[in-house]
Amino acid sequence: MPKLPAYVFRRQNGSYRYKRNVPKKLRDLIGKDTLYRQLGESYSEAMKALPKVHLEIEQLFAAEETMPANERALAFIRAALGEEVADMVVAGQIVEYSQEDYALNELAQTIAGKLPQEVVRQVYNGKLQSPPMTLDTALSEYAAYKAGEGVRDKDAALRIKKLRKDLKSSLGEHKLEKGSLAEITRADANAFRDHLLERMKPNSVLRNVAVVKVGTLVNRFQSHPSHLS
Repeated sequence: MPKLPAYVFRRQNGSYRYKRNVPKKLRDLIGKDTLYRQLGESYSEAMKALPKVHLEIEQLFAAEETMPANERALAFIRAALGEEVADMVVAGQIVEYSQEDYALNELAQTIAGKLPQEVVRQVYNGKLQSPPMTLDTALSEYAAYKAGEGVRDKDAALRIKKLRKDLKSSLGEHKLEKGSLAEITRADANAFRDHLLERMKPNSVLRNVAVVKVGTLVNRFQSHPSHLS
């Protein structure tokens, strides 16, 4: 029998399973240390099922790692306290000192220290807070907008990839992926501009800055041609 691929093992009954250790940082979020999936009764069945199963696990890890705090908080509330309480939280109908409020407080205490602080806070308060618009999100929306205009996905994706790299280099990972647009300052805009000027001509810098100015960024990335001359 050929050597089995990574994450695949054969059980004593002859069937095949997929076994994947959950990354430590995701174990409290997923609730398990190891994930198993049945692949099939024969080697050929297992090899046919493996690509789909592996992709599903990879997507699960990616989704768990990037799920916004409000969505995760709601998922825990729904799983622990039921649809009725979850619907009340969504509608903003949790009354202070009510039975539902106490239940949410107790639920928050059970996950404190295990889940991100923001998730615990939203569960405790019974109030969901949408994640802030970030530079990274704005760039993704811009890419989707350009795709809707008929711009080739490959062209837009490459342009956004380069912009993300430059923004990360000039502003840092937090301001790109986590920080609210409200945190972006004139100094940040200038830092981005100056970073581009190190290897681009002024006109090219203006074109790149213009892309970042789309939508909600327009008031925070005002270009000044006189500064680029």
